[in-house]
Amino acid sequence: MPESSPPFSPAVLAHLKRNLGAVVGPIEFLPTFGDMVAESRGEEWHDSASQGLWIIGSAVNGDAWAIDVNEGEQVVVLSHDLVWEDEVETVRDAACVVAVNIAEALEEARSNTLPVDYFSANEGESLDEPDSKLTFGPGGMDAGLAVPEPARPAVLGALFGPDTGVTWDQLEEAFFQLEPGERAVLASRHGLFGGKPCSPDATARALGVDVETVNSEEVRGMRWLKRIVAKSVKE
Repeated sequence: MPESSPPFSPAVLAHLKRNLGAVVGPIEFLPTFGDMVAESRGEEWHDSASQGLWIIGSAVNGDAWAIDVNEGEQVVVLSHDLVWEDEVETVRDAACVVAVNIAEALEEARSNTLPVDYFSANEGESLDEPDSKLTFGPGGMDAGLAVPEPARPAVLGALFGPDTGVTWDQLEEAFFQLEPGERAVLASRHGLFGGKPCSPDATARALGVDVETVNSEEVRGMRWLKRIVAKSVKE
């Protein structure tokens, strides 16, 4: 282990060693402790380590998972949007607590009740919230939009209609701007995370909500998805 390794307790180190390079729910752990040092000391996150925030992995949208050694090793998720766009004075101002320690974070990640990113955490879609299942599509959010390239035209056609000219990159960029519930429902309905498209009834069962919720989230999600894509096309 490098001499400049993060100052984690033995319990945290044990958990991290078992998960280096792995994906657990929405957490994609960095491959080595050296990577954690490089990420935490790097320019991208404005030396978060100097503020006691040691990056251990990433979320599906590029937000960082970190351990706050100044606050009893609680786990936080950092907003890359707030940091990259200089909307906060310090990286710590872009942190949202998601678990009291790494053990709890792992337990929640494996049960698909951990927020998937900063936005979900900040909106309260976490831990003990009954509706937090809406943050996730079946199988979790860790793989991103995991649709094979040959199947993508059919998905784009189903979402936007034939011959609209919408690209997969535009879909991905717009998709992760939706509310967590909208993302989860659309992911399930259209198989956006590697699964097969599900009916409203199957989606409701998978997410633990009623069909009315599925239908309203789908209508609202599609409305915003099309608006965001249309805006990006104009720009």
